[in-house]
Amino acid sequence: MNQSSESTIIYYYTSTPQGGLAEYSERQIAALLDAGCCVKVLGQLKENSNLRRRLGEDYCPFPDSLIQRVDSKSFAGSRYSRAIRSVRRWRWLASQLEGRGARRLLIGSFEEYWSPFWYEPFKQLKKRGLKIGIMLHDPIRDFVIGPVIFHNWCLRLAFNLVDVAFVHDPVKHFPSSSKVNLNYCVVPHGIYEYPSGDVNREVILGEWNLDPQAKYLLCFGHIRDDKNLDLVLNALRDFPQYHLIVAGREQSSSQKPIAYYKAIANELGIADRCHWFHEYIPDSEVWKYFRISDVLLLTYSQRFNSASGVLNTATHFQIPVIGSSGSILLKLIIEKFGIGIWISPDSVEEIRRGLREIKTRKLEWGWESYRQEFSWQKNARIVMDTLISQDFDQSLV
Repeated sequence: MNQSSESTIIYYYTSTPQGGLAEYSERQIAALLDAGCCVKVLGQLKENSNLRRRLGEDYCPFPDSLIQRVDSKSFAGSRYSRAIRSVRRWRWLASQLEGRGARRLLIGSFEEYWSPFWYEPFKQLKKRGLKIGIMLHDPIRDFVIGPVIFHNWCLRLAFNLVDVAFVHDPVKHFPSSSKVNLNYCVVPHGIYEYPSGDVNREVILGEWNLDPQAKYLLCFGHIRDDKNLDLVLNALRDFPQYHLIVAGREQSSSQKPIAYYKAIANELGIADRCHWFHEYIPDSEVWKYFRISDVLLLTYSQRFNSASGVLNTATHFQIPVIGSSGSILLKLIIEKFGIGIWISPDSVEEIRRGLREIKTRKLEWGWESYRQEFSWQKNARIVMDTLISQDFDQSLV
């Protein structure tokens, strides 16, 4: 067993077994281990994760009663059951940290809701010297659960525990009524590398019964309202040379279902040019969708202020991007590295402009420079320097 002092061990809490957040946590943990950091993981890794074997005894999974299954019927559960499970998990985490004498905690994805029901044990751990860092993937927390007074109370209690919030975009904004004040540290979102087969584009198109003469637009990942898929469909009507591939599952019952978008495609008369892969896509299959695609659509709404994991996936395949969002970072990346067209968010006409210009714009294709600047190694180094440094201990007393 590693004999590192507790102040140099990072306890990493991850609670999401699939999707972009799970992928991010696993890549970040692996990078920390590669950098020589002692990491002990608490929570739930992906079922077939190589990290489970690599960590060995340094992986402490949830008890069976807290494990989140990934089959489509039980993954989400009712809102009530999710709230109960969340509270029980936080209390389980606190007990694990207390029993291990932990001094450093990094939370892979922070869930501040229902914090009044789990705040107290963490408050006691803080008094005993625990320092907490969080990955704040969504720095603009404007989604309100329940009454605003209760929501803001949850925010204040939860973020009062946080010593440093790691973000990808230097956006620092909470609703003023929440009275949240955080110390921020910007880290790069690393690149997702996926296994890639040697089958060419034409073979894949043949297997999927797709037109080999068409050009393909790709919308990849969970189906969410803020990806503006309805606007994309309206723009697609004017570009008969393009087909649309939508690859991913619905994110939750609070978002418009895929049937909603299929109905729009039918109404617009473009259903025959829309191809739906409404399923969980394993890592071993990701490359197929990117290999056959000509343009990646990242047409996020103004409300979206996170880093895009899909963009980092695209880096390996180097296909041009049409992007929009409320994120300053996404705009800077697209324009600085010349990898696509930036458009204003939430506009059908802007999407049309992007589709027109992507055919004629001479791009710089600075993918290699992008890969160097946005690496997991750099991400891990900043996290380690921040959480393990003596200055961190002294500055947060």
